[in-house]
Amino acid sequence: MLQSAYQDFYRMFEREMGDRSKTVGASEIGLCARQTFWKKNQGTAKGVKIDDDYKDDWGARIRGIIMEFAFWVPALRKQHGANLLFAGTEQENIVKGHLSATPDGLLINQRHDALRDLGVKNIRSDCISVECKTIDPRTNLVEAKEVNIYQVNTQLGLFRETTKYKPEYGLLTYTDASFWSEVDEFPVQFDPAMYEVAHNRATEIITAKYGKDLAPEGWITGGKECGFCPFTTACGIERRNLPYAGKQPTSQFAAEMEDMAKEHNAIKLAIDKKEIELKQKQIDIKDRLRAKGIRRIPNVINWYEVAAPVRYQNKELRQAFVGLGGDPDEFTKLGEPSDRLVVSATPAASKVVKKQKPRVKAKAKVKTKAKVKTKAKVKTKAKVKTKAKAKTKSKSETRNRKGKAK
Repeated sequence: MLQSAYQDFYRMFEREMGDRSKTVGASEIGLCARQTFWKKNQGTAKGVKIDDDYKDDWGARIRGIIMEFAFWVPALRKQHGANLLFAGTEQENIVKGHLSATPDGLLINQRHDALRDLGVKNIRSDCISVECKTIDPRTNLVEAKEVNIYQVNTQLGLFRETTKYKPEYGLLTYTDASFWSEVDEFPVQFDPAMYEVAHNRATEIITAKYGKDLAPEGWITGGKECGFCPFTTACGIERRNLPYAGKQPTSQFAAEMEDMAKEHNAIKLAIDKKEIELKQKQIDIKDRLRAKGIRRIPNVINWYEVAAPVRYQNKELRQAFVGLGGDPDEFTKLGEPSDRLVVSATPAASKVVKKQKPRVKAKAKVKTKAKVKTKAKVKTKAKVKTKAKAKTKSKSETRNRKGKAK
């Protein structure tokens, strides 16, 4: 009952953003290019079908809106008064070319050391942009999220390019969704090169002919973004679109692919080694914490137990279900087909092992020479000793002969 009530009620908090199909927003510029393109072209010939099982989870989005308007903006308004612009109901959509942004606010008439406590001695301006984010308390926020840095930098660029305000820094804030008393703040300095890339990227997305022409960046960066994407089926079809078999590669193309395959496996080997180093470092950290009897150091480390997951014995469960007269096929679902890329070319890194062997042999040779030299010395002494004995014996025999002669 409450679920349906929520479903009907949350829409009143949705902000009317207008037609965003002609520009890429600052909050979108750091997301997957292919996903962004299909969202912009949804319902047109360039668009694709949304996944059948996709559900729009509005919870985090509405949580952020409520927090911003009910607490974040009023708090800043109380502290800064009329010096807070472009916030709350005064928000504006700033557009330049194919790039747009709706900043959460701009603080003007600020001291040069306004961000001193956050490590910025001089903000090099009299204003800073401010951005509101809420974050799940389970998130391990080591640094500001890259997509949010991209967003703030785009806002700074659009402020500088389209208004009289020239902020050099933006303040990115993350408020704990459970404990609003806890907040992390990150100053972001304007990067002109990144802003230029944002403009070019926005133009590339808006002017592309097909989504397949844009990289599946969500999948490339690990697939986390794919968990919230409504186009995973269409994207998967494009990614595993195999060429028709039958053609033979030219020697030049085969050499090109061999070089790429070696680079691929060299990267894979490097990642494997880094994963081993990471796990070893985790063990070292745990050993030190255990030795000191410490589990948590605020803003540094938190080591805690995680409950064991519930795992079902599918084989036994299936047999029991069939024994009761059930048909498991009624509850099966055919997944999406996949592809597999086997890269077997040996990377150049494997030659490093071979280069280490001569060093060992060289040491062995030196050792052998030393032994030979030692033996030679022993042999020389033996010869000297033998010659001495022979000489002594020769003198005795000579004396005996002389005695006999007399």
